[in-house]
Amino acid sequence: MGDDIQAIKAGILEIGDVFAVNKSDREGADRTAAELKAMLELGTERRGWTPPIVMTVAKDGKGVAKLAAEIARHRAHLGKAGRLQAKERARIERELRAILSERMAEHVEAKMRKGEMDALVERILRKKTDPFSAADKVLRRLKDGK
Repeated sequence: MGDDIQAIKAGILEIGDVFAVNKSDREGADRTAAELKAMLELGTERRGWTPPIVMTVAKDGKGVAKLAAEIARHRAHLGKAGRLQAKERARIERELRAILSERMAEHVEAKMRKGEMDALVERILRKKTDPFSAADKVLRRLKDGK
């Protein structure tokens, strides 16, 4: 695989707790699993957990029960370590922040005057202001109800 794919996989490896190599009946699946294993061995400390790599063929159901068992094993590991609740809290907080950000952006855009966004972009392009100052200006106006 190319360097871009390797970089993407490296980022994914820091997120995953259990890995599934689906379509493991196809050529290259064993190589993919071996590459994942090698990258995991080079990865960061995971507090006593080494992410398993499960070979599956989802369309045939092959390996799906093992995958479910590994997910359950990881959940039990988090519970024993007292991390399950903290992980769930962090996930909920990320989700709430994302929803709030999206809704606030929609609210601000709905309250902006016609042509205001274009005018601000032009001012930024002409170096008359910067994006942070422009955003502050919009937010101040909305806060003051103008």
